[in-house]
Amino acid sequence: MPTIIKRFKGLRLIIAEYETNQYVIAIGAGKKNITFNIKWYTKRQLKRIAARKWERVVDVVTRRSVYFYQSGTDCDGVSSGNGIKYKNIFAAEREQESDYEWADGPLYFSRITKAEYEKSESHYRDYGMEAHEDGHSHVRYHG
Repeated sequence: MPTIIKRFKGLRLIIAEYETNQYVIAIGAGKKNITFNIKWYTKRQLKRIAARKWERVVDVVTRRSVYFYQSGTDCDGVSSGNGIKYKNIFAAEREQESDYEWADGPLYFSRITKAEYEKSESHYRDYGMEAHEDGHSHVRYHG
């Protein structure tokens, strides 16, 4: 039996469970739905997946501001992180793709709330320079 989990501006998030352990997540209004077929997940995992899909649809419909925390380390051992506000999800995806193309080390983006963004603090740490100052320029400790 389908279960309506959330409603927003005429849209609804529905999770349907079938006897074959196959779940369907449908997001839409009336006969027009975006459907995701998902197999072999626990209900907890399914709710997490459904929440991410729902968040994405709401972002697209409302074109609201979105917030991410970016962190990474470059090839010289400089680690940095900061909160970023994007105009909408499309701008976020475009700019993050550009950042990934130019990254010269691991780079991560995590979705955060507006409250987390406002509390977030930037950090910058040069592990290569710290190692050199400690007299061990050939060893860098991250952590």
